Amino acid sequence: MQIPKQAEEMIFAEFCEESAAIRLEYAIKAYSNEKLTRLCGHEIVLDFDCDKGLVTIKDMFCEIDDFEMNWSEFLGHVRAQRGLAIGFS
Repeated sequence: MQIPKQAEEMIFAEFCEESAAIRLEYAIKAYSNEKLTRLCGHEIVLDFDCDKGLVTIKDMFCEIDDFEMNWSEFLGHVRAQRGLAIGFS
């Protein structure tokens, strides 16, 4: 799936090199909590749809359109972008 350039930049900023591992771990825990459907970061909001396995990436400042993608693809993208181990959960 091709991620729009602006969404890519927002994800890159949110999951910065210094804190990507801990922020991704927190996102995974939030996603697996069926009662939690939204995670607000510094740059983006992640809306979870666990039934469909999707995450919607929203710009906190409403400057770009919302972007929806598969949760597993999102995890793989952030892991690859930041060089995190595949087995990281």
